[in-house]
Amino acid sequence: MAIRWKEGELDDLRKEIARYNRKISRLQKAGTELGIGSLPERGRIRDVKGMDTRAELNAYKRSMERFLKPGSEALVKTKGGVVIPKYERAEINALNVRINARRRKSYAAAQEARAAGDLPLMGRIQANEAKPRKKLKDVTPKGYKEYKRVAFNEGSVKYPELKKQMYRKNYYKMIDNLFSEKDARKIKNRIARIPLDEFVDKTVKEEEISFSIGSPPATGRDSVAVRMVEKFKQVFPDRFRTLKLEEDDEALMLEDEDYEF
Repeated sequence: MAIRWKEGELDDLRKEIARYNRKISRLQKAGTELGIGSLPERGRIRDVKGMDTRAELNAYKRSMERFLKPGSEALVKTKGGVVIPKYERAEINALNVRINARRRKSYAAAQEARAAGDLPLMGRIQANEAKPRKKLKDVTPKGYKEYKRVAFNEGSVKYPELKKQMYRKNYYKMIDNLFSEKDARKIKNRIARIPLDEFVDKTVKEEEISFSIGSPPATGRDSVAVRMVEKFKQVFPDRFRTLKLEEDDEALMLEDEDYEF
């Protein structure tokens, strides 16, 4: 859903983006020392117009404000020996706050699921990923590049939605390799009509339908495939109660590299 723009708002944003880009150009021309940090990407009004939510827009504006703050290009050295500009330190710390807030919420949900019974593989992975991020001050120069990559990736306002979309995309691949082409299409059509949040939340908590790379191959109508269908009917009765499958062809599971993460 696109943002409803207020009168004059886009004009104000164009001016702010122009200031932002001028500072980037000025620092580039001056050959400003950045340590192992880097200049941010240039702002583009078309990227702003393509944003879906105010939360995304506000995060973008706060990021520009951190960079435009006078003296933000000055170098700082962390306790771990990482030398970066002030604006980059501020940006990563802000991203870490967002990441850890999400992780606390995920961890609480995982603990609640544990109390009700053991979590399946994907649930245990999610619980492990809910651990707080290492603080920037404790990162070494050797590990900084990856630390920064994760911060900008997972700290994105869109990250939770993109992660769930990737989960469903990989789930479809698993279905393709457990069922015949016709049956897989029937199942995926039903999954597509389930709200994404509901689908992810429920499948990660149920062993029989939790996403898994390492499940054994399914032959015919027995084994993993049959258990999955029965559990689908229990967990998503409105979508799967009337599902009827043909005899499945023998299918082999994909190797790890066939999935996207």
